[in-house]
Amino acid sequence: MAKGLSAVGRKLVLDNFKTQVLAIQIGATIQTLQRGSISIVFPRHPLVTTHQGCFHCGAITYLADMAAFLAGFSCL
Repeated sequence: MAKGLSAVGRKLVLDNFKTQVLAIQIGATIQTLQRGSISIVFPRHPLVTTHQGCFHCGAITYLADMAAFLAGFSCL
């Protein structure tokens, strides 16, 4: 179980994450989940890289925003 996070809270966060279509399509996964803290990782994917092969800042910002929301959501 996630540190300081109830089973119900964990399920709510994971269920919300599963509704994030873009995150799922690019292969993003939750690496760690604790109350007030979450790590989301994703592989290099053509949908989120520039023509030079670098990660697109829009994808990083999207996932950072989602991580911040889910971390806050885990505290409720």
